[in-house]
Amino acid sequence: APDWARTCVTLRVDSTGAFEGLNGGSLHKPASQSLLHEIFLITLSSNFSIRCVWIDSKSNYLADTLSRFDM
Repeated sequence: APDWARTCVTLRVDSTGAFEGLNGGSLHKPASQSLLHEIFLITLSSNFSIRCVWIDSKSNYLADTLSRFDM
């Protein structure tokens, strides 16, 4: 993360929950909220920001396949 200081990292996600949580700062599930809190602590301590861009699942086919081991 030191190389990311004073930068904005763009994440492309196809999950509306992740998109809303990372852009809006809150999630409904306690476990997810805890993870989101940790992410924000890391961004603050390392001095970078995260910007989330939503993409449709069809555009994210490779990442979906790899994450589900559907190869």
